[in-house]
Amino acid sequence: MNTLTTNPPGTMRLFAPFAAGSSSFGLQPNTMFDDSCRCHEATRTSRERIAAVAADTPRVTERARTALASCTGLDWEGNAASLFRDRIQSLRAPLDVHDDDAAATARMVEV
Repeated sequence: MNTLTTNPPGTMRLFAPFAAGSSSFGLQPNTMFDDSCRCHEATRTSRERIAAVAADTPRVTERARTALASCTGLDWEGNAASLFRDRIQSLRAPLDVHDDDAAATARMVEV
């Protein structure tokens, strides 16, 4: 038994196990390109939000890098100072990775 309706190209295929109009579940879903679907608005809003955050990421990570750089000039000696500087230094690479990930995400959102 074929339970898929035939739709014009560019529209979503609908699951229809009942005769047309007799579904006990109410109305069938809207087609893919129907403007009344809330999914399109949610997708657009999500893309805009992701793009905005991804675009702002370099500014935020640059502020973090500036803070890290200011820590290296502290007049402090001893084991604790060495450990502190090592840990500060270890934070630089993840910031670079984060910037790269944000840029890649921004590119994916534009697709």
